[in-house]
Amino acid sequence: MFPRIQLRINDRIIINSEGFVSEIEDSIMNFKLKGSDMIPAVVNSELVAIGGWKLNAVSLIHSKASSEMVVKGWKSLEQLLPMDRLLIPFLYSTGIDYIRFRFSGVEPKWVKLLRLCYWYERCLGLNGLDFHYKQTEIKRAILKPLRNTEKTLNNKGKGFLPALEQLSRTITSYTSELTFPVLTNECSNKVSFNKNHDFFFDTLPCEVKSVYSHMTIERNKDETPKLNIHGQILGEKLNPSEEFFKFASSRKVLGHIFKAHSQGGKLVFLNATHTFASLLLYLLSKRKEGDFSFCNALNNAVKLARKTKERLPVLIVSSISSYEHQTIAFVVPMPLQLFQRLEKNEEP
Repeated sequence: MFPRIQLRINDRIIINSEGFVSEIEDSIMNFKLKGSDMIPAVVNSELVAIGGWKLNAVSLIHSKASSEMVVKGWKSLEQLLPMDRLLIPFLYSTGIDYIRFRFSGVEPKWVKLLRLCYWYERCLGLNGLDFHYKQTEIKRAILKPLRNTEKTLNNKGKGFLPALEQLSRTITSYTSELTFPVLTNECSNKVSFNKNHDFFFDTLPCEVKSVYSHMTIERNKDETPKLNIHGQILGEKLNPSEEFFKFASSRKVLGHIFKAHSQGGKLVFLNATHTFASLLLYLLSKRKEGDFSFCNALNNAVKLARKTKERLPVLIVSSISSYEHQTIAFVVPMPLQLFQRLEKNEEP
């Protein structure tokens, strides 16, 4: 049977899976969910119930989030996307992971759908912004990997996990493209949308990219599974500028930044939540070795963009689930000569 998971910090319930009930019948794990479990419902001002789980929006999405806004966003997105169909593959994969590894993440995979709903609704609430082209883009981008994922389920699950990974990353990428305009607007109230760029901050065109570190799960017989996040081993003394520049200069990450630069971005927002750099950002913020707030990073990036044309400001951003959700960031000034080398197919 699937284990019951509850995460509580002080008096706040972060996650509770008590409604996610499973039974083993003829060596098959069956999940006992009601039709009402397939759409989010408000439990209280913070908790959303969906898929048999209760999930805290303040802890998992944004410190200012509410369960009502998440549910409202789900209903708004239903005008573009079949949200109930989007939920099914993530429910299915939860069972697969547990059967294969006897391992389940504390956070269910469909939390990413709730994040998409919240930030979509927040973008709809930005006054006077032309958002219709982004809505069309989101619909087209997500429907394609969803259909591919559904095809694998109809084909006895062959190719399901790679298809689901593509769907998951597409959802995460577009959530980033919705999140950063809202957070930027909270800092300055100077955001606008334009079909040629992800968004504008004042007169500066902004591009958003999402990157991932290589992660593997290892499990030998009768052993507890191990999650390995591949990255550099760090010492006690860290130089943030040096460490994040090395991260941004790695071939894979630099490729994303180069693409953003080629698209005309003068500010680049890099969602590094699923990377080794996110762990570094969290460590530095807990050590209180500087101001890693999103607004401080944004202010530094804007100053750099207006000061010089020789370096491209890249905001490395991490989203941290905690008692209250945190978004932390650091700016890396990337020399444009690195991109000139890439254009010539030279090593950066």
